[in-house]
Amino acid sequence: MMRNRIVWMACWILLALAACNKGPEVKNPVEAVPLVQPDSTGNISLAAFEAHVAARTPADTVVADHQKLLAMLTDSIAGYVLEVDEAETYHSPLFTFAEASRVFYNADQDYVELTVGDYVRNPDFFRVNIQRYNLSMGVEISGVLDEKRLESSLRPGQAREFFAWSSYNSRKGRAWFYMGLDERYFVTIEATAQTGMIDMARVQQVISMTGFTEMFSYAQSRLAALFAAQREEDNRGRKYLATVETIELGHDGSNYDEPLTRRVFQDFGLFPVPGDTHLCEYLPWMSDPITKPWEKFNVRLYDWDV
Repeated sequence: MMRNRIVWMACWILLALAACNKGPEVKNPVEAVPLVQPDSTGNISLAAFEAHVAARTPADTVVADHQKLLAMLTDSIAGYVLEVDEAETYHSPLFTFAEASRVFYNADQDYVELTVGDYVRNPDFFRVNIQRYNLSMGVEISGVLDEKRLESSLRPGQAREFFAWSSYNSRKGRAWFYMGLDERYFVTIEATAQTGMIDMARVQQVISMTGFTEMFSYAQSRLAALFAAQREEDNRGRKYLATVETIELGHDGSNYDEPLTRRVFQDFGLFPVPGDTHLCEYLPWMSDPITKPWEKFNVRLYDWDV
């Protein structure tokens, strides 16, 4: 019994000593990169973006042709060889987007990668890049400041929404340029073996800014036609609506005979009688060399041998 008491007393003494001699206090490591709340510096409202997305109609969310996006990227850069040349429209149950990319390599395996995409049906992608734009001007990565600079000189005249920034990391010798347009189009340029941020004159050499202007022009004329059709339908008491629905046009009418005629009837409630080949001569947007609507509506010359 005495022995057990001695053992118990020794244990209590050791526990008391341990409580009195605390080791150094352990603190959580300080975050190397502080968290920055959205809308801190870029000042693009995410709330406004969400409202715009919620207000979109099916006519607003038609994804651009990926081949037209590819044509906006240069196919040659001095001192580099084009090794990746691809464009695709990607579909999933949750989103759809069109994207084009060209990657150029030099003899040292340094590269320049160009990417342009239409993410009007993938708002999550665009939302993330608005947040990236809104974050602080520079963050420290591996002890090196990743510099960030907002850009505004490249804004196309017809763009309703625009933001752009450049970024550079001296440790990696890597530079980036990012640009968002009309809450749908996004451009990325990444280049290795760089000594500073990408020059904006260089950006204009490898990305066709006029291509965006032409796409805006076509989109705005299309929206104007839709609004005009809605007004016409309202003025007529919507008496043509049942007839249009009975025809059950596809998205562009291309699955039917005389698809252009049917599309005009769908949008305006008026039925042209001369047929697509003659009708297209009186619609200026049917001869647009960029969008090539004659391909979409399968317009062909008359068969003179008949």
